[in-house]
Amino acid sequence: MTIYTPGGMPISFPMNYAFSLLARLYPKYRPHKVLKIAEGMDKAPEAIAYLLGFILFALRILPVIIFTNVLILPVILRWMHIRSKYIDYVVNLGVIFNSIGTVGIISIGLTVFGWYSVGWQGLVAFLCARFFGGFINSRTYATGTAIAI
Repeated sequence: MTIYTPGGMPISFPMNYAFSLLARLYPKYRPHKVLKIAEGMDKAPEAIAYLLGFILFALRILPVIIFTNVLILPVILRWMHIRSKYIDYVVNLGVIFNSIGTVGIISIGLTVFGWYSVGWQGLVAFLCARFFGGFINSRTYATGTAIAI
């Protein structure tokens, strides 16, 4: 059975596991909140990449360092995510980013800020790192790993 989160992300569970999991968590967590947390876990590496990009742009770091940091840190977080080692603050940041980041305002703002702070080289380094990081993370999901709540 596929359950869809409020943002439209599909999560596949066997039917008896899905309803029993949501029922076990019910008094403390409503099903809507459980599904929002699942979205936050999925978006946490992307949120960290954008936050890291903003910090590196503000500090006017070299493009090579921007590329390396923005590529490696989200991949490490995705690996932790697959291994079921979650950091609460990172998941909460992912939930917040999922709520406001889908509009594209963060991407446009970060692009303009990066252009004016580090120039086009730093911006290209950030965008290339996000592209390669997205490719690596999508290949990670292609191996058959899934979200475990």
